[in-house]
Amino acid sequence: DALIPSRKLHQQHHDLIHGAINALTAAYDAAVAAGFVGTLAEWAAILRTPTDGSVTTAKLVDGSVTAAKVAADVATQQELDAETAARIAADDALALALGSAVRPAHGLSWYGGTSATPDAYQALGPTGADAGALAGNTGYARQTTGVPVDPYAQSLMRRCVLANDGASVVYYLDCDDSTKRAGVWLRVHEGVTDPVSPIPGQATTGTATLRSGVLAYESARTYAPGNRATNGGSLWECLIVSQGVTPAPGSVAADLTGAAGQVMVEVPRFYVWQAHASARHAWDVLVDPVEVRPFPDLSVASNAPVEHTVNGLTYSVHPAFTKAGVQRSHRYIAAFRAFDNAGILESTSGRTYTASLTRAAFRTRAQARNVGLSDPSGAANDVWHLLDWHLWAAVQMLYLVEYRTFHSQAVLGGGNISGGAYAKTTGRSAPLGNASGNYDAAGTLLAVTTG
Repeated sequence: DALIPSRKLHQQHHDLIHGAINALTAAYDAAVAAGFVGTLAEWAAILRTPTDGSVTTAKLVDGSVTAAKVAADVATQQELDAETAARIAADDALALALGSAVRPAHGLSWYGGTSATPDAYQALGPTGADAGALAGNTGYARQTTGVPVDPYAQSLMRRCVLANDGASVVYYLDCDDSTKRAGVWLRVHEGVTDPVSPIPGQATTGTATLRSGVLAYESARTYAPGNRATNGGSLWECLIVSQGVTPAPGSVAADLTGAAGQVMVEVPRFYVWQAHASARHAWDVLVDPVEVRPFPDLSVASNAPVEHTVNGLTYSVHPAFTKAGVQRSHRYIAAFRAFDNAGILESTSGRTYTASLTRAAFRTRAQARNVGLSDPSGAANDVWHLLDWHLWAAVQMLYLVEYRTFHSQAVLGGGNISGGAYAKTTGRSAPLGNASGNYDAAGTLLAVTTG
């Protein structure tokens, strides 16, 4: 349905062109009858390029076609050209925007159970009402009941190397292998329907709704950051302005040592509608991709609205994106557990992460990375710091609406809960890329899903 306006524009464009050709042919026939000697192409050239009196009544034989008439015809043709160009531009803009427009919200309602009654989960419809039961603890919340929607906000979470001054993303990491830098395009993980690493044990039937309205890649198009396209059986997102660059995985090795920057996970700005009545709790997450383009300028505050109203529901920006009183387009959480490198915490690969320090000591060493840096809010020691409560709550909310269970270890794995060594080597999850996962007791990496 979203493509219907595009088809209408093409038809109008077609009608305009044929109308202009018919009018041109009729005018040429009239000119020939009046004594004009020349081809149709020469007549068209005269109509389109009269300058400084070069088209005269003498040139047009007996004056039956005047210079004023030619000028009027030219103006009409220019208007037609301008209108046609505008329609084509609008058509192209619409086609590209289909891959990066405000997506349907993704959420659920939760009815807390008891020791005898399990929790119950419902998919949310477009107006916040329950739209169908969702099985809990199944590992993924693709809402195939009611309103089919894949988690869109989570598809915008991706690993990156963040500059050590915290002001910009140096580069993004490949979707399927964090040891590689993403190129012009970044593959988007699609959960249960992902063609490369679908969720083990989950049904993969149906078409991922992340592709809804997204057009196939075309080499002649110019793509802007944030535009999406399908190619080679996968969904891709453009990271930088490009034309003629076919979507492909990254091939250049990434520097995860800290020399280029800190290895982080980018969390996109999102909005939340929530409701609570009796035993029912509901959360709905909404993203406007226009606000969360790749490679954001983190040195300035976001000027995005703090609310969006959709289908009568008001979505408010999650408090994690109001930091020190300043609006942020993105937040970043460490991809790896922190390592204390000479009194400064870092998120890097191949390190045995630091343990057995007090909270005060960890806080001091996290803020030690701020020397000489300036935050958009003007607050001191606020570029780098320990994970704050609001950001952690935001990640928890994204987790909850995706996995529909509070028991994270049941779907993501138990984590490091056995053996005598608390500290492990960071970077073992690099082969997962932008998917989530867990190592089993044998050291095998288990892929789970996006985010």
